[in-house]
Amino acid sequence: MIPVERFTIDLFELLTETFERVQGRYLDRGTSLFETLDTISAAEPRARSGRPAPASGAAHPPNARLFEKACQSHRRVLVLCPPL
Repeated sequence: MIPVERFTIDLFELLTETFERVQGRYLDRGTSLFETLDTISAAEPRARSGRPAPASGAAHPPNARLFEKACQSHRRVLVLCPPL
C-alpha cells in the first residue's frame, strides 16, 4: 500500500506543475496553465476566430484561481487532519 503522506505529496507536486510552474515531471518549461494564460490577452482568441465569443480561454483564470485556492485549502486540511 502507498503511504498516504507520500501519495499526497506527489499529488500536490503534480497539481502545482499543472497549474503554477513546471518542475519537469511531465510538462515542458513554461507550459503550466497559469504560465500559458499569462501569455494571452482576452482579445487574442476572439481575433483569431474572426467572430465574437462569449468567453475566451483568457476569461477563465478567475475560475482556475478559485480551484487553486480550494486545492490549497484542502492541502492545509490534509496536513492538519490526515485521512485515517
